[in-house]
Amino acid sequence: MNIINDMVQGSDAWIELRAKRHTASEAAAIFGDHKYMSREELLKQKTTGSTKEISSAQQVIFDRGHAAEAAARPIAERIIGEELFPCTVEDDEGRLLASMDGLTMLGDVGWECKLFNKSLAERVGNDDLEEHYKWQMDQQMLVSGADRILFMCTDGTEENTVWCWYERDESRFSKLVAGWDQFDIDLANYTPIVEDQKPEADPIEAFPALSVSLVGEVKSTNLPVFKSKAIAYIESISTDLQTDEDFANAEAAVKFCDNAEKEIEVVKSQALSQTSTIDELFRTMDQIKESLRQKRLTLNKLVKERKESLKAEIITEARQTLIGEIAKANEEFSPVVINGVTADFPAAAKNKRTFSSLRSSVNDELTRARLKLSERRDHVRSSISIIGGVGKEYSFLFSDIQQLVDKEHDHLQLIVNQRVEEHKAEQQRKIDEEAERKAQEIARKEREDRERQEREAQAKADKEAQDEREMADSKPAPAQQENVVSMPSKPAEEGAAPVVTKPHVKLQSAGGTSRPSDDDIIEALANHYKVNEFKVIGWLQGMNLEAAGRRIAQNA
Repeated sequence: MNIINDMVQGSDAWIELRAKRHTASEAAAIFGDHKYMSREELLKQKTTGSTKEISSAQQVIFDRGHAAEAAARPIAERIIGEELFPCTVEDDEGRLLASMDGLTMLGDVGWECKLFNKSLAERVGNDDLEEHYKWQMDQQMLVSGADRILFMCTDGTEENTVWCWYERDESRFSKLVAGWDQFDIDLANYTPIVEDQKPEADPIEAFPALSVSLVGEVKSTNLPVFKSKAIAYIESISTDLQTDEDFANAEAAVKFCDNAEKEIEVVKSQALSQTSTIDELFRTMDQIKESLRQKRLTLNKLVKERKESLKAEIITEARQTLIGEIAKANEEFSPVVINGVTADFPAAAKNKRTFSSLRSSVNDELTRARLKLSERRDHVRSSISIIGGVGKEYSFLFSDIQQLVDKEHDHLQLIVNQRVEEHKAEQQRKIDEEAERKAQEIARKEREDRERQEREAQAKADKEAQDEREMADSKPAPAQQENVVSMPSKPAEEGAAPVVTKPHVKLQSAGGTSRPSDDDIIEALANHYKVNEFKVIGWLQGMNLEAAGRRIAQNA
């Protein structure tokens, strides 16, 4: 913010400065919300530098407003609790200007004072300000940096003072800046249309007063001269209607022809009162009257049709302009398109009496749509940035991007984060499941390999045992021998007991009825395998008799 020192509101220097800046009091006009100025008028004013002259009545109102402001300043300072200083401020770029009725020393609170009137006072009391005032204070806060403004409607007295607070809203600031940006674009391409007032029709030279005097015959008449003038005028009437002036001339001609028809009818009636014959006179008068009537009807119809045609042309041109700008904006986001940009041009053109006011109103509606387009374009651009920020590898998660881009950005960010996290969790779940499946497969193969090896080892051991039994059974029984101590072929480990070989004891045959004793069994096995009896006992203790029984049963 820059405070412009020694700038008195209403001075020549102040007026000159305002002409070079976009002022807060003009802000409502760029949106078509200004109560006293159209957007078209502001464009013309900025282009030509011309402003409307202040009438004496307006000056009286302005003077009353200044007096009320001075009287109400102590009231405002009491409400705010600080002293207020009037000032003129501009933004750092020297583009936007705001005249403050009052600003605190810290610049955090402003004051806007309006002259008291009942309708405004009622709206202030209901905290229901019109956009006309809101846009002005938005620019004041944007430029000054104030957080809020005390809006007061007063005549300077306590009893006729009402007020409300207007708070800072950053979202309106972005719309305000976009509005001025669009205004500057339109200003650079603006060509003033000189149609300030409804034009008056060109003066029509009156026909000579028609007179007929009859005394059984046409005594005297200027009908030939009248006819010549009438026919010449009828042929001179233009039917090429383009401007408001053309329409004004045509409407005036319609009225003139209508009056001329009525005048002829009056004269004809007067003549009829003098005689009932004189066919040529009446035929001539009827011919002129009918010519006027036909021209009047044709011209009147043409006026109506052409008005509707030009109205339709203006609306169509605005509609096509908007469609083209939307299509151009959509090129940036294809295949995503911008939604929510509409304009009601027929409603804007309704009840407009001149084409200048019609064009102005339609252009205001076009501007509203353009600003909405700019707002939606920025929103969609940010939405696409949020979605694209997670990376192209996740783009498949947002096939409904057309619906997503219209959501508020905070909500959209939550949706994007949730979808990505859910996708990552699903991918991790699949990875974990695959790892678990592979681990189970490896464990299954290891278990099967272990079981196979155990079966093969057991089968091998069983076969070796069977071979040894068959070999032992095939040898002749050795003769009974005395107990001897046989030395192992290899030196025994130190401390190991020598193997004692006892005389072979022949076990009873399998067909016997009595069971061999434990000692007999141990002794037989020790002799058979040529090991000591303690070794055999260890073997027998380590035997899985249950498993051996199952194997024998299977082989039986």
